[in-house]
Amino acid sequence: MPAYAGGQVAQGGRLGLLGNTETAKSPFSISSYTDTFVRDRQASTVSEALALDPSVRATQTTGAPFDSLSVRGFPMSEGISGEIAFDGVYGIAPTFRVFADYAERIEVLKGPSAGLSGMPPNGGIGGVVNVVPKRAGEDLTRVTLDYGSLARGGGQIDFARRGGEGREWGVRFAGSLHRGDTPIDRQAETTGVGALALDYQGERFRTWLYLLAQTDQFRAPCVRSSSKLACRCRRRPMAAST
Repeated sequence: MPAYAGGQVAQGGRLGLLGNTETAKSPFSISSYTDTFVRDRQASTVSEALALDPSVRATQTTGAPFDSLSVRGFPMSEGISGEIAFDGVYGIAPTFRVFADYAERIEVLKGPSAGLSGMPPNGGIGGVVNVVPKRAGEDLTRVTLDYGSLARGGGQIDFARRGGEGREWGVRFAGSLHRGDTPIDRQAETTGVGALALDYQGERFRTWLYLLAQTDQFRAPCVRSSSKLACRCRRRPMAAST
């Protein structure tokens, strides 16, 4: 789907059984946020990218190791239930946090949608959040370095190429690594993402293959007791998907 002026919002999105549909012709309210929007917002997760959508609210606190949302007042993806769809299918995206590194578009379908996309795993009825993964389009090589407050920094790479006589073969890789302190006192986080998309688009046959792995590790903050500083720090993987 092409984007409106500015490139941040697409002119349509995927409506389950109806396929790609223009926003103006959709019987539902739908918003499709592009990769440009995510980068301009410097959003690291789907929850952060949807912070400006008036119908979506994050129900977890800042720094929480999981994403949970409220769409039109109805809970969604509560209790790490995996209700964020990946390319239109539930149960594939990571259940703790879905990072935005591998998202070409983040689509929000608002309203009853079970007839179009199927019933979400936890019965969320407010709508559907669908992550359209990145695939190879125009040749691309992008390297990004970033630094945040409290000595947190990292980098991201986004690589895409198409080959063959008719450019029918495509490969795209998106990866990132970030490490450092979080806004919570004495808490540190290490995140890593690796996503590979392979595709073949011939005249009569098309196929895609996605490989995704991510890790999200928190070092728990130290607890100060009445007598001395008792450091009960440990690393624990909070979100992983392969």
